[in-house]
Amino acid sequence: MYYHTDMRSREILAFFLLLALLAGPAWAEDGLLRPYLTLKESVDKDWGIAPLADWRQQRLIDGMGWQIGTVSRGDGPTMKTGYTVIHPAKDDPFSLTHYYVLDAFDLLPRGLLLITVRDPGIYWEGYDYHDGLVNPVEAVWYTDDWDEEVNLVLEFDQDDYPDGFVLAPDECSLLTVLHPVGLDGDPDPRGHRLVQVFFHTGAIREIPLPGFERGELPPEEWWPVLMQWDKDDTLLVQTGGTVKLYEVGWQ
Repeated sequence: MYYHTDMRSREILAFFLLLALLAGPAWAEDGLLRPYLTLKESVDKDWGIAPLADWRQQRLIDGMGWQIGTVSRGDGPTMKTGYTVIHPAKDDPFSLTHYYVLDAFDLLPRGLLLITVRDPGIYWEGYDYHDGLVNPVEAVWYTDDWDEEVNLVLEFDQDDYPDGFVLAPDECSLLTVLHPVGLDGDPDPRGHRLVQVFFHTGAIREIPLPGFERGELPPEEWWPVLMQWDKDDTLLVQTGGTVKLYEVGWQ
């Protein structure tokens, strides 16, 4: 886990570290809030969920008083060809090169959180390309004035390709769908996985579907298990010719 901070970021970093110390080992592993899935409906249809995450598609993300347009082009790493334009409602738009946004969230009572793929050679002080880190996925916190406060590298494997994010109500973790690929670049035959990422430790915890234990795979007749977020943070799960709709709650 890597934090890259400046003077303004210390309050946020101290907040996460204080929570971890106060809560003890159990909280440090599981987080303040844990998600649970409830099956709402099961229908016989093909939702057409894509097996691979598209990290080069153009994305338009709207928030409270801002809009983000982001795209990645070319054959090189996404972080080298990413280009993002941020348009605050009350200020002039500005652009960020070598910068791609997977998702963005408004925070309460103020601030913003972006999930990004950025070139660490530009955005991290002291980064060495010999470290071999390619396409790092980061959580980046901003003030309302778009000043970066702190960023945290999320410890995904290089072939996980997370996409589709839901922020926990306590803003201390998020859910995301992994779209893993094999050595040949083809989709993992098992399909997608749902995980929870904790900001205070960087730990990644797999969230099994109802009826399965943690680490237990659905039967092969379900493969590939494909997932996609729908409105109101409903999780769509495609298993063969059946789509299951799961409602996400927190406890």
